[in-house]
Order: sequence, then C-alpha cells, then structure tokens
Amino acid sequence: EYSKDWSDLSTKLRQQANFKCSKCAADYSQNRGGLHVHHKDGCKWNNNLSNLEVLCIRCHSKEPGHGKLKYSKNYSRAI
Repeated sequence: EYSKDWSDLSTKLRQQANFKCSKCAADYSQNRGGLHVHHKDGCKWNNNLSNLEVLCIRCHSKEPGHGKLKYSKNYSRAI
C-alpha cells in the first residue's frame, strides 16, 4: 500500500525535522526507529506533504487506529 518511494520520502521528512517529534519535540536522533511519518488521513498512498506528520512512536500510538504500536519493540525502547 505504500508508494515505491516511501522509504526515501519518510527518511527525508525525518531528517528535515531533525529527528524530533512534531508534537512532543522529543529527540529521536539516537533512536531513529522510534520516529515515524504518520499519514493523517490514514491513506498510506497519499504522500501529499499536508497529509504527513513526523511523530515519535508514543505520539503516533495515540492517533486513531494506531494503538497497536504500544506493543512493538520500538515503543518499549522509546519510553
């Protein structure tokens, strides 16, 4: 469901955010696996920049439909 260029795009966005969460401002430069790029509308193929948000795994897990992230390895590392 993700676009072919998703990996490059998400890396670029996280770099532009200096590896910091856009909601809580936590620094994930030392734990990059804990920083995600969230599709606000839930459509993984909608890579419009207004639809994307750099979030740490904790903030991402609070978004609708993303509660399962609390059970991932990266979540426990992020706390």
